[in-house]
Amino acid sequence: LLSRQLTIDRLHFDGLELHLPPEKTPSEPSPPLLPDIRAPLDVTITDLQGRNIRIVPAEGQPIEIDAIDLKARMAADGIKIDNLAVKSPLAEARLSGQANPTGNYPLQFDLDWQAPLAHYGVFHGQGKVQGELRDKLTLTHQITGPATLQLDAEVRKPLTEAAWSAKAKLDIPDLKPFA
Repeated sequence: LLSRQLTIDRLHFDGLELHLPPEKTPSEPSPPLLPDIRAPLDVTITDLQGRNIRIVPAEGQPIEIDAIDLKARMAADGIKIDNLAVKSPLAEARLSGQANPTGNYPLQFDLDWQAPLAHYGVFHGQGKVQGELRDKLTLTHQITGPATLQLDAEVRKPLTEAAWSAKAKLDIPDLKPFA
């Protein structure tokens, strides 16, 4: 720690259950504050694996996660996620990218996912979000499966006066599964 570096080579856990407190309702909505976050030391996570995770909200149904895997680092230049993979009974997703939690919060993330939907089949998604969280984000996303969707969107001032524009192209070759 004297070198201001922390490396977690391996952290594995199984059977974690998290109970969340009730949500507090703010008296008056206000835009979220985004302080500049500077890590006091560089943190590298080489191999984090969690299995059989259950998140229990104060109200509603528990969220079951079969597996989570993470390889990431945080340093002066921001957060870099080499791989974040999540698998649950509902879907599987993989995320990679980077963000700098200072200034306008520049970021760039890639997402791949798949979800089996009863009566419809398996849908696959692939997308990218990039830009600055305080200014403008662009999103591209493509979904394939029994239906295909191509989405290109832009959100300006996402945290304060959000305004967006989007272009979507939907193709459903067979409407029978959706009837």
